[in-house]
Amino acid sequence: MKKKMATSLLAASLLLTPLFSNAGQAVTEGQSIADRAKQYVGVSYSDSDGFIYQVLNKEGITIPSYIKGQVSAGKTVSLADLRPGDVLFYKAGNLEGNMAGIYIGSNKIVAATKYFGKISVIDMNLDYLQKQFYTAKRYTDQGNLTDPTANQPTSSPKKETSVKPNESKIRQNIIAAGKKYLGTPYEFGSDRSNARTLDSSEFVRWAYLDGTGIKLPSNGRTIANYIKQNGKVIRSIDDLQPGDIMFMMSYKGWKASDYAGIDVSKQTITHSGIYMGDGKIIHTYSPESGGVRIDTIKGKHWEYRFIFGGSIFK
Repeated sequence: MKKKMATSLLAASLLLTPLFSNAGQAVTEGQSIADRAKQYVGVSYSDSDGFIYQVLNKEGITIPSYIKGQVSAGKTVSLADLRPGDVLFYKAGNLEGNMAGIYIGSNKIVAATKYFGKISVIDMNLDYLQKQFYTAKRYTDQGNLTDPTANQPTSSPKKETSVKPNESKIRQNIIAAGKKYLGTPYEFGSDRSNARTLDSSEFVRWAYLDGTGIKLPSNGRTIANYIKQNGKVIRSIDDLQPGDIMFMMSYKGWKASDYAGIDVSKQTITHSGIYMGDGKIIHTYSPESGGVRIDTIKGKHWEYRFIFGGSIFK
């Protein structure tokens, strides 16, 4: 709960921060990332990969929200070739859960760490950092971004223009993320710390984490509660849009008549998946089914088992 609140507070602070720090100048994408990172020094926050994700997201760069995914993305660069805005990763033993920071120049990074409990400027030359350095990544093309406030009156503050992907793009991201897991083996009650095997709700969690950066709860019922509190409930299959989540009751048979007379509102959620559009669902439900797969909904028991759908968009 504390981590969720901290993430929300950081996201709110990022929304309120101006995009450029030096009016009238042209800056590289990397320098813009570095400037933005420096503006949060001192903010109480210790989620290292969450900080990296939020800063780059506000620069219009979409990367995974978890550290292993961030390491897999981007272009690897050497320490000798570092530029402001590059991201450095450190590890002690296993990489997951360790530190990452944004390079700001002069051998310094800005990072959110559990040790300091806040976003801090850290010297890269510290012995323990040199020993734990893992890799450095660049997520930009290093093109120029011209400050839109250049040659304009500066008497009143300017509000940041949103660079968040629109709803359609986010929905596409969810579907694309889900497809990456096609064929991943099914395991009931799969380990929530990795995606080597997946059950239905864990598949939904990983697809949303990769596609949107949203960390959903750990099972179908708690995901449904999250949607009810933060998104929109959809009662009809016909109203679903790509990327929406489908919640279903237990299997009772192949025919529509097997579900006749059932009070849907009293059924327990036992299965979930992601609606792809065109009457199809991507999900996983048994070892025998081949893991994550795509199925047609209409005229199948998936249609009859539908309780409600959920959207993260209100």
